[in-house]
Amino acid sequence: MHDQPAKEKSLDFAIRTMEACRELSADSPNPDIVRELFNAGTGVGMYVRNAEGSPSKTEFLACMQAAYQKARVSDYWLRVLRAAGMLDEDTCDAMLEDCDALLRILGSSCKTLRSNLATKKAA
Repeated sequence: MHDQPAKEKSLDFAIRTMEACRELSADSPNPDIVRELFNAGTGVGMYVRNAEGSPSKTEFLACMQAAYQKARVSDYWLRVLRAAGMLDEDTCDAMLEDCDALLRILGSSCKTLRSNLATKKAA
């Protein structure tokens, strides 16, 4: 059980998130927001990597769903930062595109895994 596109994209997203947070931390009046974005953006890849070591498909699905949720939270904070003018619009737009791609990949993986588990239970 593995998901190579999710693994690669989530690593790239984590690095971009870390770079954006480094820029934000120097200017941010609210370090909690930077911390939230950092945790969510780097957490996507952490859960994807954790899924690789899952002993069952059920646990693999749980990790991938957690990664999906971290990507949703990242999307939220990026939108907040863009709306507040705290993050460069070009950087933010590129990160939102990456996040959207991750959401599509992870969402599709979760949907397929749920379907496979349901089919297995029905058999």
